[in-house]
Amino acid sequence: METPAMHHLTEIDYEHVYEPAEDTFLMMDALEKDLDDISSMCPLVIVEVCAGTGIISASLSHALSQTAFFIAADINQYACKASYNTMKLNGSQTFQVIRSDLLSCLGSGFVDILICNPPYVPTSDEELNSADALTCSWAGGKNGRKVMDRLFNDVSRLMSPGGKFYILVLKENQPCEIIEFFHGKGFECVNILSRKAGRENLSVIKFTKSKIV
Repeated sequence: METPAMHHLTEIDYEHVYEPAEDTFLMMDALEKDLDDISSMCPLVIVEVCAGTGIISASLSHALSQTAFFIAADINQYACKASYNTMKLNGSQTFQVIRSDLLSCLGSGFVDILICNPPYVPTSDEELNSADALTCSWAGGKNGRKVMDRLFNDVSRLMSPGGKFYILVLKENQPCEIIEFFHGKGFECVNILSRKAGRENLSVIKFTKSKIV
């Protein structure tokens, strides 16, 4: 997977949108490592929530040669604009960008691949509810789980049978609890890739929904 062109984004953009960092590239590396499995599914719909600059979706879209329809979602209006421009600049043709608080606006059972690099840093609720868009891109509240837990409650509804959900988590997010939650929903679990970035211990976990309806 190639790193998409990002020269359209300026310092002013990064005052409002999370700049790609170690966690971003860990997710991209994990998807590249799992690319054969993703390709073999022939996914029709791929959704990235908390899309930020759109670099992850643009990279995967290019790697799959435009065979899937991409939806990039973010609650941040500046991130939506950045994602749209990143996808267009890098040649993506079959995609849509939506401004949404997670994915409650989407229908059920049609997402083949779901990707999320969420706000995961443990913070106070004050930071979690900040009016500053950039702070909201990383502030995760208690245990860094306030945003992702809301998404987790909707994943089973969204995914198609056999669908795959890729989530980036921090050690402090208590990944074992997350795995236990999804096991209870009938998902299989694989830790695709882990990496230490500064003081952060990050992992990308893949959850696969049962094909039995």
